[in-house]
Amino acid sequence: MIAAASSQDKLDFAVSLGADLTADYSQDDWDKKILAATGGKGVDVVLETVGGSVLARSVGLIAPFGRMVVYGTASGEVPAVEVADIFDNRTVMGFSMWGVMAHRPKALAEGAKELLELVASGKVRPVVHAELPLERAADAHALMEERSQLGRVVLVP
Repeated sequence: MIAAASSQDKLDFAVSLGADLTADYSQDDWDKKILAATGGKGVDVVLETVGGSVLARSVGLIAPFGRMVVYGTASGEVPAVEVADIFDNRTVMGFSMWGVMAHRPKALAEGAKELLELVASGKVRPVVHAELPLERAADAHALMEERSQLGRVVLVP
């Protein structure tokens, strides 16, 4: 597994969770590092949450017959994807929980049930960075805006 992030703390965190290789996407050569590590092939799956230039450069990392799933734009920028860049049997798709709720509510309910069972059994263990009382929702939001958390920020009613 290859992980990309914008700080050494987050890259170290990714390694602690099992990443074999990391790349700092704030560096100019981050995508070249990933291509070199894959022998120029690229990767089969890109999970993209940043948007902007990171998304644009990530398209070039998709291996033939690979897929990129875009499910966030933390940068606030959504670049256009050039059709010519995906002709080599590459797929770029968007994902939104709102879309699942609107169009596949039964699938969402089934998936949520399965996820909760996996958490309850201990097979999936969410990483919690901070637990804050609901009254500190503004502090939780500030943590996320700083993009400094390693794991989830949980509000407890």
